[in-house]
Amino acid sequence: MPRLLIDARTVPRKRGGIGRMVEGLVRGLVRCAPDLEIVLVTGRRGAEALADAGPQVRECRVEAGTIDPEFEARVLP
Repeated sequence: MPRLLIDARTVPRKRGGIGRMVEGLVRGLVRCAPDLEIVLVTGRRGAEALADAGPQVRECRVEAGTIDPEFEARVLP
């Protein structure tokens, strides 16, 4: 199964334009590519808006803000 990693740290409960775009992208990918595993990289609060996106979507929480120079050095799945 192919895997796609998406930075979803901008999808908090009160999301703005970028967060809504990420949510729409994930939900669209779930519908169009059911064989794709989607890994959402989220911050401390997680991505509650995407909790029901689909069984092929999983969350990987990291301790990094949306603008964090250390984020690029993190090991991701």
